[in-house]
Amino acid sequence: KEYMSAACLLEQISSLSGHISRPDVVEKKLERMIQGGRPSLHVISDFDATMTSYWKDSSCSTRNDSDHAMLAYSRLMSDECKREIEDICKKYEPIESSQTLSPEEKTPSMIAWWDGVHQLLIGQNR
Repeated sequence: KEYMSAACLLEQISSLSGHISRPDVVEKKLERMIQGGRPSLHVISDFDATMTSYWKDSSCSTRNDSDHAMLAYSRLMSDECKREIEDICKKYEPIESSQTLSPEEKTPSMIAWWDGVHQLLIGQNR
């Protein structure tokens, strides 16, 4: 199977996610990932912000996008998929941020949220 070049991938990533401070470093990493192929690729995602910053800035007014959000709202997803994901998020975000529900009460909804969005993203695999 023919893979996209690292330079082409870097261009697409830049157009989807904004500024990359060290494009030369990112391009070299992409080249190594392409050379290693699928068997050596391992993805660690931080969908719940346990390893990365939850807030974009020190004012705590804007959340960083989750890995699912970055995929879900990219131009690579169909409009229908984006609408369905938005509906799911509207349903579950109030539960996630609730100050009255315990973690035990939230957990089934958070799992359903993650699973629902994940299935929609998998369905976009073209």
